Amino acid sequence: MIIVAGCSSPSKEIDPIQRLKKYDTAQEAIMQYVKSYHMTGPVAQISIGNEDRQLVFTESSKRTYSIAELIEVEGQYAVAKLSAEVRLSELAWAKWSFPTLDEQVYTITISNEEEPDFAEYIKEFGLYVHLSDAPTDKNLFTTSPNLINFYNSVEVTM
Repeated sequence: MIIVAGCSSPSKEIDPIQRLKKYDTAQEAIMQYVKSYHMTGPVAQISIGNEDRQLVFTESSKRTYSIAELIEVEGQYAVAKLSAEVRLSELAWAKWSFPTLDEQVYTITISNEEEPDFAEYIKEFGLYVHLSDAPTDKNLFTTSPNLINFYNSVEVTM
C-alpha cells in the first residue's frame, strides 16, 4: 500500500499586473512592448470610455492587428497584450472581443470602409475603428456607441 500525503500553503497568487515590466514613461513602455513583439507597423494609443482606459492598437505586420492595454502603476507604466493577432487578409472588416486586465470585455471592429456607427478613422492604419463594451456578434454594423474618446499616433523608434 502506498499512501501519498501532502499539504499546501494558501495560494499566494501573484497579481498579473505585478509581473509586467514597468518603465518611467508611457512612451518607453509602448516602445519596449512593440520591440518585444517585433511589430513593424503603426501604433496608436487610444483613450476610451469614462474611466480613461488607455489601449494600444498595433499593426504587427502587414494587415495584422492586435490590442494591448497601457497601465500606470505607482507612477510607472506597463503594456500588456490583450488579444491575439487578427489578420484582415482580403476581408473588408474584422471584429473580435478581448478582456482587459480587470476583465472588462470590449469588442473591436476594424474596417476598410466607414460603418454607420461613428467609427473613428485612424489614418495611420487606413482603417475605421469602433470599440464597444457590447458582446461580439457576427454583424459588421452595431448599435453600440463607439467608446473611443481620442487617439494619438505613437512614434516608435528602434
